[in-house]
Amino acid sequence: RGASYNQGIGYAVVERLLRQRPKEWFPDYDAVLLRAFTAALEEGDRIISLNPGRWRYGPHNQLNLSHPILGDMKWIGGLFTIGPTPMPGASTTVFQFSGRVGPSMRLIADLADWDRSTLTTPTGQSGLVLSGHYRDRWESYIGGHEIPWRFTNAKGDELTLKPTPAAR
Repeated sequence: RGASYNQGIGYAVVERLLRQRPKEWFPDYDAVLLRAFTAALEEGDRIISLNPGRWRYGPHNQLNLSHPILGDMKWIGGLFTIGPTPMPGASTTVFQFSGRVGPSMRLIADLADWDRSTLTTPTGQSGLVLSGHYRDRWESYIGGHEIPWRFTNAKGDELTLKPTPAAR
């Protein structure tokens, strides 16, 4: 049964196991979950402190966006690296993040009211490292601030372009 697991479907496999609890995997799921929970608390105590109220997720969950080649170059790598920054979230949350791969954008679509949808990018509007817009969305992204993404035109949302006469 272990061959059924691969990294790409890991969360779905775990969820299915916990919901269906097939005996072929574990004879006593409650005992396995209790052992895992106890081990997690002991590991947290070993790494951080006995008081879970003092545990902080961010220092162990950091986002560091770096160019795969240029980011490691001694003299210019800093230009191509944004972070590291402590982050909430995980690869399965709205505030999506994983330590290995960063998100390309965060889109929250409100299917009941499309005009309440939002989006943002983690870096900036420009992919040019020397542009002032290369990382201009970073602080908003890590702060959880979104850009409204309207689907309908509100009154006053109109732009009229008037071409200038051609020069002679």
